[in-house]
Amino acid sequence: MQKPALDLVIAALEEIRERTDRTPCANRTSLERLLETPSSTTPFDEIRPTPAGGKLERLAPLRERVAVCTKCPHLASSRTQTVFGVGNPDAEIMFIGEAPGADEDAQGEPFVGKAGQLLTRIIQTMGFARADVYIANILKCRNANMSILSDRTN
Repeated sequence: MQKPALDLVIAALEEIRERTDRTPCANRTSLERLLETPSSTTPFDEIRPTPAGGKLERLAPLRERVAVCTKCPHLASSRTQTVFGVGNPDAEIMFIGEAPGADEDAQGEPFVGKAGQLLTRIIQTMGFARADVYIANILKCRNANMSILSDRTN
């Protein structure tokens, strides 16, 4: 990865800090460790093959449990579908968001709206593809009521 790419990621994180109350969980030291990762010209499956019975297979039953979960009735009743993580579960880098938005709820994939477009550009600038990293949210359901409140404050 080129040093300018790291500077771009840091600038994007600083912009997020300035524009929201949420602080992104990253620091210069952890981002500089990205310089030590293999180049984007080496396919990830050549670096670390997923063994049979690997993380992807172990995540499948969890994905199924999440898909039918109703433990939070207010979330389960307002969602279109759950939004589970995507990407390479063996990745060294994981991006974690707070909760799915309307776009994510509609498509069933995390970070596909405006924030997702920015995240994709950051990931590509770092020399990776979305499929090379793992992307998920803390909550797997959209809270439509919280989205309405945040729209009013922005």
